[in-house]
Amino acid sequence: YITQPNTRTIALEGRPVTLVGAAADLQDGRVADGSLTWLSSRDGGLGTGERLSSILSVGVHTLTLSAVNSAGLYAATSMTLTVLGDYDSDGLSDARELGPGLNPLTDSDAQSDADGDGLPLVMELLRHTNQNLADTDGDGANDADEIAAGSDPRNAADKPSTLPPNTLKVSPAALTLTVDLALDNVLPQHPVIVYSQLPLSWTLSANVGWVAASKTAGRTLDTVTILLDVFEMNDGVSSGLLTFTNPANGQQALVPITVNVINKSAYCDVNSDGQTDATDLLQVGKAAGATRGGPGYARRLDLDRNEVIDSTDYDLAQNCVFHRAMLPIVQRP
Repeated sequence: YITQPNTRTIALEGRPVTLVGAAADLQDGRVADGSLTWLSSRDGGLGTGERLSSILSVGVHTLTLSAVNSAGLYAATSMTLTVLGDYDSDGLSDARELGPGLNPLTDSDAQSDADGDGLPLVMELLRHTNQNLADTDGDGANDADEIAAGSDPRNAADKPSTLPPNTLKVSPAALTLTVDLALDNVLPQHPVIVYSQLPLSWTLSANVGWVAASKTAGRTLDTVTILLDVFEMNDGVSSGLLTFTNPANGQQALVPITVNVINKSAYCDVNSDGQTDATDLLQVGKAAGATRGGPGYARRLDLDRNEVIDSTDYDLAQNCVFHRAMLPIVQRP
Protein backbone atom coordinates (compact mmCIF):
# COMPACT_ATOMS: atom_id res chain seq x y z
CA TYR A 1 0.00 0.00 0.00
CA ILE A 2 1.01 3.63 -0.58
CA THR A 3 0.29 6.24 2.11
CA GLN A 4 2.28 9.13 0.59
CA PRO A 5 1.76 10.85 -1.76
CA ASN A 6 -2.03 10.85 -1.79
CA THR A 7 -4.87 12.59 -3.61
CA ARG A 8 -4.35 15.76 -1.53
CA THR A 9 -0.62 16.06 -2.27
CA ILE A 10 0.47 19.18 -4.17
CA ALA A 11 3.71 18.37 -5.97
CA LEU A 12 5.80 21.15 -7.52
CA GLU A 13 8.71 21.20 -9.92
CA GLY A 14 12.08 20.94 -8.15
CA ARG A 15 10.54 20.03 -4.77
CA PRO A 16 11.25 16.60 -3.25
CA VAL A 17 8.23 14.30 -3.07
CA THR A 18 8.10 11.97 -0.06
CA LEU A 19 7.21 8.40 -0.97
CA VAL A 20 5.90 6.20 1.85
CA GLY A 21 4.52 2.70 1.49
CA ALA A 22 4.79 -0.84 2.81
CA ALA A 23 3.72 -4.41 2.19
CA ALA A 24 2.73 -7.29 4.45
CA ASP A 25 2.96 -10.97 3.62
CA LEU A 26 1.46 -13.99 5.38
CA GLN A 27 4.74 -15.86 5.01
CA ASP A 28 7.31 -13.12 5.69
CA GLY A 29 5.32 -10.63 7.73
CA ARG A 30 6.39 -7.07 6.94
CA VAL A 31 8.30 -7.07 3.65
CA ALA A 32 11.89 -5.82 4.01
CA ASP A 33 13.04 -2.49 2.51
CA GLY A 34 15.23 -4.20 -0.08
CA SER A 35 12.22 -6.02 -1.50
CA LEU A 36 10.15 -2.86 -2.01
CA THR A 37 10.75 -1.01 -5.30
CA TRP A 38 9.37 2.36 -6.44
CA LEU A 39 8.84 3.12 -10.14
CA SER A 40 7.61 6.21 -12.01
CA SER A 41 5.98 5.93 -15.43
CA ARG A 42 7.86 9.11 -16.45
CA ASP A 43 11.15 8.92 -14.59
CA GLY A 44 11.75 5.17 -14.24
CA GLY A 45 13.17 3.58 -11.10
CA LEU A 46 13.16 5.82 -8.02
CA GLY A 47 14.67 3.57 -5.36
CA THR A 48 13.82 0.96 -2.75
CA GLY A 49 12.44 0.95 0.79
CA GLU A 50 9.39 1.92 2.77
CA ARG A 51 10.32 5.60 2.71
CA LEU A 52 12.35 7.74 0.32
CA SER A 53 12.40 11.19 -1.22
CA SER A 54 12.57 11.93 -4.94
CA ILE A 55 12.44 14.99 -7.20
CA LEU A 56 10.08 14.18 -10.06
CA SER A 57 9.84 15.77 -13.49
CA VAL A 58 6.87 17.96 -14.41
CA GLY A 59 3.86 16.02 -15.66
CA VAL A 60 1.57 13.14 -14.76
CA HIS A 61 3.24 10.19 -13.03
CA THR A 62 1.91 6.74 -12.30
CA LEU A 63 3.83 5.78 -9.16
CA THR A 64 4.08 2.05 -8.53
CA LEU A 65 5.28 0.30 -5.38
CA SER A 66 6.09 -3.36 -5.96
CA ALA A 67 6.93 -6.01 -3.37
CA VAL A 68 8.55 -9.43 -3.65
CA ASN A 69 8.48 -11.96 -0.79
CA SER A 70 11.05 -14.63 0.02
CA ALA A 71 9.26 -17.10 -2.26
CA GLY A 72 9.55 -14.75 -5.22
CA LEU A 73 5.84 -13.88 -5.29
CA TYR A 74 5.13 -10.39 -6.61
CA ALA A 75 2.47 -7.77 -5.87
CA ALA A 76 2.17 -4.08 -6.73
CA THR A 77 -0.01 -1.04 -6.16
CA SER A 78 -0.12 2.28 -8.00
CA MET A 79 -1.37 5.85 -7.71
CA THR A 80 -1.34 8.89 -9.98
CA LEU A 81 0.45 12.14 -9.10
CA THR A 82 0.69 15.32 -11.16
CA VAL A 83 3.82 17.44 -10.69
CA LEU A 84 3.07 21.08 -11.50
CA GLY A 85 5.56 23.43 -13.10
CA ASP A 86 7.20 25.99 -10.80
CA TYR A 87 9.95 27.57 -12.88
CA ASP A 88 11.01 30.14 -10.29
CA SER A 89 10.76 27.70 -7.33
CA ASP A 90 8.71 30.10 -5.24
CA GLY A 91 6.16 27.54 -4.02
CA LEU A 92 3.47 28.65 -6.46
CA SER A 93 2.79 26.72 -9.63
CA ASP A 94 3.31 28.55 -12.93
CA ALA A 95 -0.40 28.24 -13.73
CA ARG A 96 -1.36 29.77 -10.38
CA GLU A 97 0.98 32.73 -10.89
CA LEU A 98 -0.45 33.47 -14.33
CA GLY A 99 -3.96 33.70 -12.90
CA PRO A 100 -3.50 36.80 -10.66
CA GLY A 101 -0.98 38.33 -13.10
CA LEU A 102 2.18 37.33 -11.22
CA ASN A 103 5.47 36.55 -12.91
CA PRO A 104 6.32 32.83 -13.08
CA LEU A 105 9.92 33.74 -13.94
CA THR A 106 10.80 35.39 -10.61
CA ASP A 107 10.28 34.36 -7.00
CA SER A 108 10.24 37.90 -5.57
CA ASP A 109 6.51 38.40 -6.10
CA ALA A 110 5.66 35.32 -4.00
CA GLN A 111 7.33 36.96 -0.98
CA SER A 112 5.64 40.35 -1.47
CA ASP A 113 3.17 41.66 1.11
CA ALA A 114 0.91 44.23 -0.56
CA ASP A 115 -1.47 44.59 2.41
CA GLY A 116 1.27 44.73 5.05
CA ASP A 117 -0.30 42.11 7.31
CA GLY A 118 2.91 40.12 7.72
CA LEU A 119 1.87 37.28 5.44
CA PRO A 120 3.81 36.89 2.18
CA LEU A 121 1.71 36.44 -0.94
CA VAL A 122 2.49 32.72 -1.15
CA MET A 123 0.93 32.23 2.31
CA GLU A 124 -2.09 34.39 1.45
CA LEU A 125 -2.79 32.22 -1.58
CA LEU A 126 -2.28 28.94 0.23
CA ARG A 127 -4.59 30.01 3.09
CA HIS A 128 -7.13 31.68 0.76
CA THR A 129 -6.96 35.05 2.54
CA ASN A 130 -7.34 38.41 0.81
CA GLN A 131 -3.89 39.43 -0.42
CA ASN A 132 -4.99 43.10 -0.57
CA LEU A 133 -6.65 43.29 2.85
CA ALA A 134 -4.71 42.95 6.09
CA ASP A 135 -7.79 41.79 8.03
CA THR A 136 -9.63 39.45 5.67
CA ASP A 137 -12.59 38.77 7.97
CA GLY A 138 -12.79 42.29 9.46
CA ASP A 139 -12.70 41.13 13.08
CA GLY A 140 -10.04 43.62 14.18
CA ALA A 141 -7.08 41.22 14.09
CA ASN A 142 -4.82 41.05 11.05
CA ASP A 143 -4.38 37.79 9.20
CA ALA A 144 -0.83 37.03 10.42
CA ASP A 145 -1.80 37.61 14.08
CA GLU A 146 -4.79 35.28 13.71
CA ILE A 147 -2.71 32.49 12.20
CA ALA A 148 -0.11 32.88 14.96
CA ALA A 149 -2.86 32.68 17.60
CA GLY A 150 -4.52 29.68 15.97
CA SER A 151 -7.77 31.41 14.95
CA ASP A 152 -9.28 31.48 11.45
CA PRO A 153 -8.45 34.70 9.53
CA ARG A 154 -11.50 34.11 7.30
CA ASN A 155 -14.05 33.80 10.11
CA ALA A 156 -15.00 36.99 12.01
CA ALA A 157 -16.51 34.96 14.86
CA ASP A 158 -13.22 33.18 15.41
CA LYS A 159 -10.61 35.63 16.61
CA PRO A 160 -7.77 35.55 19.18
CA SER A 161 -9.89 37.19 21.90
CA THR A 162 -12.50 34.40 21.68
CA LEU A 163 -10.01 31.53 21.95
CA PRO A 164 -9.65 29.65 25.25
CA PRO A 165 -6.39 30.11 27.20
CA ASN A 166 -3.41 28.19 25.89
CA THR A 167 -3.20 25.37 28.44
CA LEU A 168 -1.37 22.07 28.72
CA LYS A 169 -3.63 19.07 28.16
CA VAL A 170 -3.14 15.30 28.12
CA SER A 171 -4.98 12.26 26.79
CA PRO A 172 -6.09 9.85 28.16
CA ALA A 173 -7.19 11.49 31.40
CA ALA A 174 -6.41 8.33 33.42
CA LEU A 175 -4.53 5.03 32.99
CA THR A 176 -5.64 1.60 34.23
CA LEU A 177 -3.32 -1.36 33.58
CA THR A 178 -3.19 -5.03 34.59
CA VAL A 179 -0.03 -7.14 34.56
CA ASP A 180 0.17 -10.90 35.13
CA LEU A 181 3.83 -11.65 35.89
CA ALA A 182 3.34 -15.39 35.40
CA LEU A 183 2.91 -14.77 31.67
CA ASP A 184 5.84 -14.61 29.26
CA ASN A 185 4.84 -11.42 27.48
CA VAL A 186 5.71 -7.76 27.14
CA LEU A 187 5.07 -5.65 30.22
CA PRO A 188 2.17 -3.18 29.88
CA GLN A 189 2.88 0.28 28.53
CA HIS A 190 0.64 3.07 27.34
CA PRO A 191 1.14 6.25 25.29
CA VAL A 192 0.02 9.61 26.62
CA ILE A 193 -0.48 12.51 24.21
CA VAL A 194 0.57 15.95 25.49
CA TYR A 195 -1.00 18.82 23.57
CA SER A 196 -2.02 22.49 23.68
CA GLN A 197 -3.48 25.14 21.41
CA LEU A 198 -0.03 26.62 20.76
CA PRO A 199 3.34 24.94 21.45
CA LEU A 200 4.25 24.67 25.14
CA SER A 201 7.11 23.05 27.02
CA TRP A 202 6.29 20.31 29.53
CA THR A 203 7.97 18.20 32.20
CA LEU A 204 6.79 14.93 33.75
CA SER A 205 7.04 13.70 37.33
CA ALA A 206 5.39 10.92 39.33
CA ASN A 207 4.68 10.39 43.01
CA VAL A 208 5.56 6.67 42.87
CA GLY A 209 8.79 4.89 42.05
CA TRP A 210 7.33 2.13 39.87
CA VAL A 211 6.55 4.39 36.90
CA ALA A 212 9.02 4.83 34.05
CA ALA A 213 8.71 6.97 30.92
CA SER A 214 10.21 7.18 27.45
CA LYS A 215 10.92 10.87 28.13
CA THR A 216 10.39 13.29 31.01
CA ALA A 217 10.33 16.59 29.13
CA GLY A 218 9.37 17.89 25.71
CA ARG A 219 7.30 20.36 23.75
CA THR A 220 3.75 20.00 22.47
CA LEU A 221 2.48 18.36 20.35
CA ASP A 222 4.23 15.32 21.89
CA THR A 223 3.78 11.69 22.95
CA VAL A 224 5.33 9.97 25.96
CA THR A 225 5.12 6.24 26.64
CA ILE A 226 4.42 5.27 30.24
CA LEU A 227 6.01 1.99 31.38
CA LEU A 228 6.05 0.00 34.61
CA ASP A 229 9.01 -0.98 36.78
CA VAL A 230 7.28 -4.05 38.16
CA PHE A 231 10.18 -4.96 40.44
CA GLU A 232 9.04 -2.01 42.58
CA MET A 233 5.50 -3.39 42.89
CA ASN A 234 3.64 -6.04 44.90
CA ASP A 235 0.57 -8.13 44.16
CA GLY A 236 -2.65 -6.18 44.23
CA VAL A 237 -3.77 -2.72 43.15
CA SER A 238 -1.33 0.19 43.26
CA SER A 239 -2.17 3.79 42.47
CA GLY A 240 -0.09 6.79 41.56
CA LEU A 241 -0.26 10.19 39.92
CA LEU A 242 1.53 11.48 36.83
CA THR A 243 2.03 15.25 36.79
CA PHE A 244 2.64 17.09 33.53
CA THR A 245 3.80 20.66 34.20
CA ASN A 246 4.29 23.74 32.03
CA PRO A 247 7.50 25.18 33.55
CA ALA A 248 6.71 28.67 32.21
CA ASN A 249 3.68 29.21 34.44
CA GLY A 250 3.39 26.12 36.65
CA GLN A 251 0.09 24.96 35.10
CA GLN A 252 -0.38 21.21 35.55
CA ALA A 253 -2.29 18.36 33.96
CA LEU A 254 -2.76 15.31 36.22
CA VAL A 255 -3.14 11.69 35.11
CA PRO A 256 -4.08 9.12 37.77
CA ILE A 257 -2.57 5.68 37.11
CA THR A 258 -3.89 2.41 38.58
CA VAL A 259 -2.09 -0.92 38.15
CA ASN A 260 -3.28 -4.38 39.20
CA VAL A 261 -0.35 -6.80 39.63
CA ILE A 262 -0.96 -10.56 39.60
CA ASN A 263 1.53 -13.35 40.40
CA LYS A 264 4.46 -11.17 41.48
CA SER A 265 6.12 -14.26 42.99
CA ALA A 266 6.54 -15.68 39.46
CA TYR A 267 8.36 -12.60 38.14
CA CYS A 268 11.90 -13.86 38.81
CA ASP A 269 11.10 -17.57 38.56
CA VAL A 270 12.70 -17.63 35.12
CA ASN A 271 12.86 -21.44 34.90
CA SER A 272 9.22 -21.78 36.06
CA ASP A 273 10.01 -24.39 38.72
CA GLY A 274 7.90 -22.63 41.35
CA GLN A 275 10.87 -21.23 43.26
CA THR A 276 12.97 -18.09 43.03
CA ASP A 277 16.50 -19.06 43.92
CA ALA A 278 20.13 -19.09 42.82
CA THR A 279 19.24 -21.30 39.83
CA ASP A 280 17.19 -18.47 38.35
CA LEU A 281 20.03 -16.04 39.02
CA LEU A 282 22.48 -18.37 37.25
CA GLN A 283 20.27 -18.61 34.16
CA VAL A 284 20.05 -14.84 33.86
CA GLY A 285 23.81 -14.54 34.23
CA LYS A 286 24.49 -17.15 31.53
CA ALA A 287 22.30 -15.27 29.05
CA ALA A 288 24.09 -11.93 29.56
CA GLY A 289 24.57 -10.11 26.26
CA ALA A 290 21.74 -11.88 24.44
CA THR A 291 19.37 -9.68 22.46
CA ARG A 292 15.87 -10.27 21.14
CA GLY A 293 15.91 -12.58 18.13
CA GLY A 294 19.44 -13.78 18.88
CA PRO A 295 20.75 -17.00 20.46
CA GLY A 296 20.22 -17.37 24.19
CA TYR A 297 17.51 -14.73 24.44
CA ALA A 298 14.29 -15.52 26.30
CA ARG A 299 11.81 -12.94 27.46
CA ARG A 300 11.55 -14.57 30.89
CA LEU A 301 15.26 -13.78 31.40
CA ASP A 302 14.85 -10.19 30.23
CA LEU A 303 13.39 -8.94 33.50
CA ASP A 304 13.13 -5.29 32.48
CA ARG A 305 11.78 -6.33 29.03
CA ASN A 306 14.05 -3.94 27.12
CA GLU A 307 15.03 -6.64 24.56
CA VAL A 308 18.58 -7.13 25.86
CA ILE A 309 19.74 -9.26 28.80
CA ASP A 310 22.33 -7.31 30.74
CA SER A 311 23.55 -6.29 34.20
CA THR A 312 20.24 -4.60 34.99
CA ASP A 313 18.42 -7.92 34.60
CA TYR A 314 21.03 -9.65 36.76
CA ASP A 315 20.62 -6.98 39.46
CA LEU A 316 16.85 -7.43 39.33
CA ALA A 317 17.26 -11.19 39.72
CA GLN A 318 19.56 -10.65 42.68
CA ASN A 319 16.94 -8.35 44.18
CA CYS A 320 14.39 -11.17 43.95
CA VAL A 321 16.69 -13.84 45.38
CA PHE A 322 18.31 -11.79 48.13
CA HIS A 323 15.51 -9.20 48.63
CA ARG A 324 17.81 -6.24 48.10
CA ALA A 325 16.41 -2.72 47.70
CA MET A 326 16.46 -1.32 44.17
CA LEU A 327 16.36 2.33 43.14
CA PRO A 328 13.50 3.21 40.74
CA ILE A 329 14.25 3.93 37.11
CA VAL A 330 13.16 7.48 36.39
CA GLN A 331 13.46 7.41 32.62
CA ARG A 332 14.11 4.80 29.95
CA PRO A 333 15.68 5.81 26.64
